[in-house]
Amino acid sequence: MEGIIISDQDKLAKIKKEIADEGPENLYVLADFDRTLTPAHSGKSSVSSLISVLRSGGYLSSDYAPKAQALFDHYHKIEIDGEISDVEKKKAMKEWWIAHFELLIASGLKYGDLEKIADSGTIKLRPGCEEFLAILNNKKIPLIILS
Repeated sequence: MEGIIISDQDKLAKIKKEIADEGPENLYVLADFDRTLTPAHSGKSSVSSLISVLRSGGYLSSDYAPKAQALFDHYHKIEIDGEISDVEKKKAMKEWWIAHFELLIASGLKYGDLEKIADSGTIKLRPGCEEFLAILNNKKIPLIILS
């Protein structure tokens, strides 16, 4: 694959064999959404993230952005601090995600809003993503999105 550097080809081959030997029924895929399943750019222009569409589309209350920024300002320092133990970081990251999910709900996010955005065509998937999702679906491999 072009642009990918694999430092240990043998280790990668071993991991791929182990995954294949275990079979798809013992596999799940964990992925981010924005900038992973969706592109960051289209041509020379930036592509909107789901959260930016939610903010700019009036789906969330006006106080969402400053509250989300306050959470970021507090927790991102912990996330990047090399002196904090992994145990403490994991605890803090869990707190951050719970607080952010609660903020989204308190700010008015509804499941139907996500459906509207998906149906609007505003958010595009990366090239090849639909085929990837179809393979997962056909093989009954769960996709877990943490975003």
